[in-house]
Amino acid sequence: MMDRTDTLTMPFDADGATLVVDDQQAGSTLTTVDLRPAVHDYCSDNPTAPECLVADLAVTTLTTSAPPLGLVGTAVTVTLATTVANLGPDTPVDASGSITATGDSGLTVTPGSYAARWPALATGSPQDRTDTVQATCTKPGTSAFSAMADITPDAAKVIDPVASNNQRTSTLTLTCAIPVQLNVRPGETKNQVNVNSGVLPMAILSTGAEYGLPLPFDATTIDAGTLRFGTRDALLTSSGGAPEAHGRIHPEDSYEPDDKTKDGDLDAVVHARSDRLGLTPATTELCVRGLTTSGVPFFGCDHVVPR
Repeated sequence: MMDRTDTLTMPFDADGATLVVDDQQAGSTLTTVDLRPAVHDYCSDNPTAPECLVADLAVTTLTTSAPPLGLVGTAVTVTLATTVANLGPDTPVDASGSITATGDSGLTVTPGSYAARWPALATGSPQDRTDTVQATCTKPGTSAFSAMADITPDAAKVIDPVASNNQRTSTLTLTCAIPVQLNVRPGETKNQVNVNSGVLPMAILSTGAEYGLPLPFDATTIDAGTLRFGTRDALLTSSGGAPEAHGRIHPEDSYEPDDKTKDGDLDAVVHARSDRLGLTPATTELCVRGLTTSGVPFFGCDHVVPR
């Protein structure tokens, strides 16, 4: 049997996607041809042809936002906000793309990507979408997070004349803190706090991998000038909070969370003015954030009963 080459001539169909050639006598498929590259090449060479469309698609904005402080071993939500537009001239067109997110060696990010669809994208009518991913710190310090969004026409007959605006990236820096154990009013189990007056004693404990904490912590390395005390939201979302009342830590073997045991480690006993903590009668938790003398961030909380 000799090989032969034949030519099949057929009308141009800008919406054609696949050509299937069957051997009807044998009942089998001889070949399947993807027509889209040929359609795209034709329309690229002949953008004014009536069968073809021209639409400049663009990712106009991509923003990333997250709490400024994350804890090692605990996921935080990062929000990705994307806006795309059809800058014309032809409209509307269907488009698709992807939203991807990655972190450096100090972050794990899930999910890593989303498929994106922008149906009937019309000039003058940009489309928005919002996605979220979970970023988990794997080590203390600062970590870089990056997101990317892209867009492309669905149909091969649609020519996007400007490729440079089809993709956009956004980055942010997430501070990752070591979780620590705070003990409010060491030696007292009720942790009653006078909301309006007084100096409140607390202990930031030196710990190993205990109390559910992922990393050991030496409280004697705390930089007292960086200490801030207050509610969780105030410390995680802003730079507010009350400073250490005496401007220093007091290294001593303080009580553990059971308020009965001392484990022999040197902890950091600290103090803050109650009227500067932002507590209300409904507050149930008091927290601390700060840095060690080597610049490592930390964060921890304990329950309180305001009075």
